Amino acid sequence: MHAHRDQRSSRLEVVLGLPLLPFVWAWDLLRWVGRGVRRVVAAIAGAVARVFTALGRAVSWLFRPLARLLKAVGDALRPLVELLAKWGTAVLRLVERVLLAPWRWLAAAFRALGRLLLRPFQWVAAAWAAARRWLVAALRPVLQALRAVCLAPLRWAGAAARAVGRFFARLFAAPVRWLRALVLTPVRRVRDAVRRARQRVTAALPRPRLRRRPSDPA
Repeated sequence: MHAHRDQRSSRLEVVLGLPLLPFVWAWDLLRWVGRGVRRVVAAIAGAVARVFTALGRAVSWLFRPLARLLKAVGDALRPLVELLAKWGTAVLRLVERVLLAPWRWLAAAFRALGRLLLRPFQWVAAAWAAARRWLVAALRPVLQALRAVCLAPLRWAGAAARAVGRFFARLFAAPVRWLRALVLTPVRRVRDAVRRARQRVTAALPRPRLRRRPSDPA
């Protein structure tokens, strides 16, 4: 029975797949063409790479003696070039010193003249700073005394205001506490009485006892 069912399902799959057969063949053909194109392109690329590699080797073989000759000439001329570079550097430094010496002298003269012109202003600034420090040191006790004298009434007024505030706070706090106790004491007593009555009623009520049935599992 199962074999007959499998045979019918395979026949049904074949019948349903017949319309798709051209597409499958077309897909296989495209895949075959693609593989062929890839192989042809890979072969052409390999041939071109081999040709360029051979050309590179030939050019390297042709220019290798010239490169060796140039390297030998460079090695032979390197000490001479280094010596010429050292001489040139020394000559340039000497010329620079000779040419810049007058400018250095002028710069030193201008700096000395500037320091000479600034010295009176520095003396005046130092004298003003010393006088200011002396004046501040002399006036500091006087200013502190004036500050204490000016702030004393304000401090007394602040202390008096705080004392008056504390007096009125105590004066108004006592009636408020008395009124609060007068209003809240009966309420608290009633609340406590209700809670005790509820506890007594709850304790007096019989509690149901659950009996186990014989059919209940242990």
